[in-house]
Amino acid sequence: MTTTRTPLSRKLASLAVAAGVAAAGIFAGQAAKAEELRYAIGFPANTASTIAADVYVKKVQELSKGTLSVKVFPLSLLNLAETPGGVRDGITDIGYVLTAYNPAEFANMNLAGDLTMLLNLMDTGGRDGLIFQSAMLEYVFLHCPTCQNDMKAQNQVFTASAASTRYMLLCNKKVTNAEEIKGKRLRVSSQNWRRWSESVGATAVSMPGNEIFEALTQGAVDCAIISAPELSGLALIDAVSDITPEVPGGVFGASAIANINVDTWQGLNEDQRAALLRAGTYMSAHAGWQYVNFEGRDLKRAEAKGIRIHHADQALIDQTQSFVQSDMKTIAEFYASKFGVAEPQAAIDTFKPLLEKWAKIVKEVKTPDELAEVYWTEVVSKVDVKTYGM
Repeated sequence: MTTTRTPLSRKLASLAVAAGVAAAGIFAGQAAKAEELRYAIGFPANTASTIAADVYVKKVQELSKGTLSVKVFPLSLLNLAETPGGVRDGITDIGYVLTAYNPAEFANMNLAGDLTMLLNLMDTGGRDGLIFQSAMLEYVFLHCPTCQNDMKAQNQVFTASAASTRYMLLCNKKVTNAEEIKGKRLRVSSQNWRRWSESVGATAVSMPGNEIFEALTQGAVDCAIISAPELSGLALIDAVSDITPEVPGGVFGASAIANINVDTWQGLNEDQRAALLRAGTYMSAHAGWQYVNFEGRDLKRAEAKGIRIHHADQALIDQTQSFVQSDMKTIAEFYASKFGVAEPQAAIDTFKPLLEKWAKIVKEVKTPDELAEVYWTEVVSKVDVKTYGM
């Protein structure tokens, strides 16, 4: 049986796990009650994120020895734009937070998130997102105290990260070269794609993921810069006619996919917090892995539906590569001037070797559970559960 407590009551209540006498004589002993945590995910059911959340739910129950349970609310309790504030204010205990939606509040993690187009310059073997989320997980946990300060200021605790597959152009018309992209309105979710859009003569439009379908179908935007799994995840397969996979590249990696309300976190004992940290490695691994699986599946579905899949003109690809190399300096200057990030170049210099490190590791991993174990041994086991988030 489960009980639901607000973060405030959890903070005020005893931290001991309640025990009660089992009813009707079914059990002779005492049965422990599981503490139920609410998990808001702004994606519908049966998407990569919610499928990974099913694994997370099972792992939390298993690793906490039944003292914790998780109830997932897919696209019901909070949408993507509402989730950061919902975690902060205790509307949900756990939230799938896309930090790029709050550029100022999570500036230090977003700086790292803006480095995703560096993947264009690497041999990723099609595992762009897995490489990036792995680097981000290590960066936030072990190398970015300012990221942790941002989380604390928003009353939440970072426990997991994921990244999409490669970002591409999902359009309602053919866009493959410099002439066709000029003047187009492109939906962007992060500053790097805004700058890329402007560099190729397009207009960048910001909006939450949940609004893309309507914007495409009503002609408010010409293309969405987003990953192929959102053809199913956000139902964009019914809104687009043309796809250009080669540009702009990069992934959506500014994702803190299991952020926990601080009051909730501090109301749990050390074993429960450790269980959530370890379960977070499975959430991270399975979310990223599902995105890879869904990319191939959804592109095949799109082609079968008659959606045209194009190759980008080589000149546009070359222009994009040049942009990536020159944009690193722009990123450092932008985050320093716009958001007051201290030593942004040092942050970039710290993050880039992590990409190279994880490209080698991820290449050898065969299953999501194996990746979760690597996350635990390489990163999360080094976090001190006694002090983390306290």
